[in-house]
Amino acid sequence: MNQGVISNFKAYYLRRTCRQMFEKKQTTDGEEKQPIREFWKNYNIMNAVESTNLSWNEVTEKCLKGVWKNIWLDLNKGGDTGHSVDMNKIVEEIVGISETKAV
Repeated sequence: MNQGVISNFKAYYLRRTCRQMFEKKQTTDGEEKQPIREFWKNYNIMNAVESTNLSWNEVTEKCLKGVWKNIWLDLNKGGDTGHSVDMNKIVEEIVGISETKAV
């Protein structure tokens, strides 16, 4: 039942983490890209909790209704149910982030 919610959440979390990983960090002599190893070295529980919160907030009500509609029949009356985001779009965004910012 909750595979749709979990897969949406994981896609949002991965996209957010990739964006954070490839953000530029300011140094004294200009902009410099943060190495991936350095990003993970500095990634802590607070970063993970914050990313979890922001990613969970991206999961829509439509997604939640979509996974509950089979056992909560009243949700079918609204008609606006569906549980999946366009995963291809999310994957393309992640690849685009890594291609443009990793170079």
